[in-house]
Amino acid sequence: MKAAYISTFGGAENIQYGEQTLAINDADSVTVRVKASALNPLDCKIMAGYMEQMFPVQMPYIVGSDFSGIVEEVGSKVSQFRPGDRVAGRTDPCAGGALAEFVVINPHELISLPDEMSFEQAAAIPTAYGTAHLALFGKRKLQAGQRVLIHAGAGGVGSFAIQLAKQAGAEVIATASAKNIAMVASLGADEVIDYRSQDITQIAPVDVVLDPFGGEALERSWQVLKPGGHIATL
Repeated sequence: MKAAYISTFGGAENIQYGEQTLAINDADSVTVRVKASALNPLDCKIMAGYMEQMFPVQMPYIVGSDFSGIVEEVGSKVSQFRPGDRVAGRTDPCAGGALAEFVVINPHELISLPDEMSFEQAAAIPTAYGTAHLALFGKRKLQAGQRVLIHAGAGGVGSFAIQLAKQAGAEVIATASAKNIAMVASLGADEVIDYRSQDITQIAPVDVVLDPFGGEALERSWQVLKPGGHIATL
């Protein structure tokens, strides 16, 4: 099959395109014909070699984890999917494999797609949504009525986090650049702060902070955290 892969760590210029071997579809696996793939910051860091201690990979490494497509083949023990189903999923980052013609994957790593969702939309969901959900509901579950500060509300993780927090009944304060304030507000943020011109340390204290940046943003976030509150930093 055709795939985009790397043979050595580095930037996007190291990506090659050519033939790679497709994994064997056993009784417990599903083969998906990939229609769309998405790259996340994690994928770029894996390609650069920055994540080797946490996500060791073998070369050649087919890039990417998030994908969507159509089920091509199912193993004899798979009952929840059948050929022709529209699906999306995320591979183990150590395995990669999304930027290829086909992906072989455990059916538990797949979800079915509604007819109205495009393959491109679906491929953009798994890592960003999963990260936002884990940050808000993983270690300590966000509660209705709590105040949450979400940095980078216009980003992939931030945009999902705003919607998840609102669904949970939280009051949402988000940061964004001036050009993205209207978009972030449309996602459900109760208050949007222009991080370039407004000081977040002036807002009322919050119960939860989602911080994707570290550094100065994290330092300032501690200043608005209520006693007993918590920060999820990426």
